[in-house]
Amino acid sequence: MEEIEIARFDRYRKKVQIFIWILICTLALLINVVPLQEFIVQRNILNGILFFAALYTLFYYQVIVPLFQKRYIIFASVIVYIFFVFVIVDRTGFLTSVFFPLLYIPIIIGGMLLGRMGLFLTFAVEFLLILIPLTPQLPTVFTFPGALLFGKQVGSLLLVAFLSYFISQEIDEREEERHVIEKEREKAKKVAVTFREVTGQLQIDAKLLLKRDLELREVNEAIDRAKTRYETILDSIVDGVVVLNSKRNIVSFNRVSLELLDVKEQDMRQKSIDELLILHDDNRRVTSLVYSSQKGRVRTFHRKGLRLESSNEKVTHVDLTVSPLIAKGKLPEGYVLALKDVSREHELEEMKLDFV
Repeated sequence: MEEIEIARFDRYRKKVQIFIWILICTLALLINVVPLQEFIVQRNILNGILFFAALYTLFYYQVIVPLFQKRYIIFASVIVYIFFVFVIVDRTGFLTSVFFPLLYIPIIIGGMLLGRMGLFLTFAVEFLLILIPLTPQLPTVFTFPGALLFGKQVGSLLLVAFLSYFISQEIDEREEERHVIEKEREKAKKVAVTFREVTGQLQIDAKLLLKRDLELREVNEAIDRAKTRYETILDSIVDGVVVLNSKRNIVSFNRVSLELLDVKEQDMRQKSIDELLILHDDNRRVTSLVYSSQKGRVRTFHRKGLRLESSNEKVTHVDLTVSPLIAKGKLPEGYVLALKDVSREHELEEMKLDFV
């Protein structure tokens, strides 16, 4: 509620300030130009009051307003202006003064700036200020002319207060609606800012993802090219080549190795090397344990004239060379098996022996 009152004050403050300066200048002009007896007699006092009112207005709007915007500060300022107006009215005839309508102004300003409660308090203060000087003159007031004049002036104050009440009520409703709209607008701004931030972050993330996707695509393409070159090189070798990992599982192979082992590509990928590569040296079986490194020793294994038995019991004589793959550390990360078909040389050797 206090936020609404401060917003109301900020909205109407400039208009009230301009109105007060116009009122001070108009009163000064009337007091010093209009030749009324009450103006001539009280001119110096009235000019002094207007001078202090002008100084207070200047001080209030230049010093107090920028520092304090509390409800009680605004009400205190309205009381000060009531005092200035009341002194002017009192000095120029009180109930019969031509300036008596000036008492309407603080009521209107109080209702405009402070709402219904401010309006009620302003009217109560003015009514008490009217009763105080009239207390010693109660016999005069209770006469018909005095009562008529008193009723007329107080009735006019009540009428102004009544009209100001409805104006203030309308202002209250409009300020509350404006306050709700401004709150919704602030929420909408925060949502818009958050949305922009999220959208901006999403755009940045999307750009990063797109960049990474392009980089990954380039890496995959490079891997595919390297794999193609690797397979081409393997297939260009005239010997059978089988590559194992550190656990002696088949990683890759070339076409010559498929022909030597007389197996299909699917078998090479599903079976272990010892199931496919059946080698004998005389009567001893040569398994992967024989040619792989043992006890941390890295060495190249080479054995000639081994018998390779395929799945259809075909026997091929081969030379076996096993080279360890060393990348990091001392233990091999895999093995390269080279199978050279020496069946023709073996037949020639046997023919020589038979001839001898």
